[in-house]
Amino acid sequence: MEFRLAKKQEFDSVRDLYWTLIDETSHLPSFPHWKKGEHPSDEWLLESLEKSQMFVLEENGEILASVILNNEANESYRLVNWSREVPDEKVLIIHVLAVSPKHAGKGLGTKMMQYILDYAKEIRMQAVRLDVISNNSSAEHLYQKMGFRFVQTQRLYYEVTGEKDFNLYEYYL
Repeated sequence: MEFRLAKKQEFDSVRDLYWTLIDETSHLPSFPHWKKGEHPSDEWLLESLEKSQMFVLEENGEILASVILNNEANESYRLVNWSREVPDEKVLIIHVLAVSPKHAGKGLGTKMMQYILDYAKEIRMQAVRLDVISNNSSAEHLYQKMGFRFVQTQRLYYEVTGEKDFNLYEYYL
C-alpha cells in the first residue's frame, strides 16, 4: 500500500472514486452533501492534480482512497478561535478525504490520516486543520480517534452545500 501524489493519468479513476462514494453513500445520515460534477468538481480535481495537491492511497494499481491537501481554507477560517496562531503557510488543510466504499471498514481512513499527519511533519507544517459538515459523525469519529481536537462549530458557505454548520478540528504537530 502506497500513499503518494496522484498522477494526471489517474484523473478518471480518482473522479470515479468520488462519484462511486456519492452514489453509494448519499442515503446515509453522515453523507457530506457532495454532488457529482459540483463537489468535488472536475476543475478542482484537475487543478489539484496540476498543483501536486492530490494524494492517493494505492495498492496493486487500484486507488483505494484520495485526498486534497493544501493551505487553502474557507475564508471563514479567519473567524475561528483556533487554539494557536499559526501562519497560513504552515497550516495544512484536508479537503475531500474519500475512501472507496468497496474498501470501507478496512481501516483505510485511519491509514490515510496517519499518512497525512506524517506528510505534514515531513513538509514542516505546524498544524493540520479541517472542517466537516455537522452531520458527518463517522468522519468526526475518525478525526477524534486520530487526535484531532474539536475547536468550534462555524457556519460556513460552500457552493455545494450553501450555508451550513461545520465542525472545525485541528491537530498540532
